[in-house]
Amino acid sequence: MLRERLQHLLRQRPFRPFRIELNDGRVFEIHFPEINLLGQSYIDIGIPEPDNPDPYYDHLVFVPLSLIRHVELLPEAAVPETR
Repeated sequence: MLRERLQHLLRQRPFRPFRIELNDGRVFEIHFPEINLLGQSYIDIGIPEPDNPDPYYDHLVFVPLSLIRHVELLPEAAVPETR
C-alpha cells in the first residue's frame, strides 16, 4: 500500500511536493520526482544540490519502506516554485 502511494505521488501531474517522515525522526521533502528512485521495498531519496534550481541530486539516501512512518502532501502555500 505504501509503495503504491509513493508511486502515485511521484507520478502525479502536475507534481505536488510531499514530505516523508521516518520512524527515527528524519524528514525528507520531495520537490523533484525525477531525482528519486522507488524500488520494491525501498526508496532512494535524491537530496538536491543547495541553491540549484535544476533537479540534480547532491547525494542519495537509501530508505527501506519499512522505516517510513508517515507520508503527506506539503501545504500548497508552503510549496516554493520549482520551475
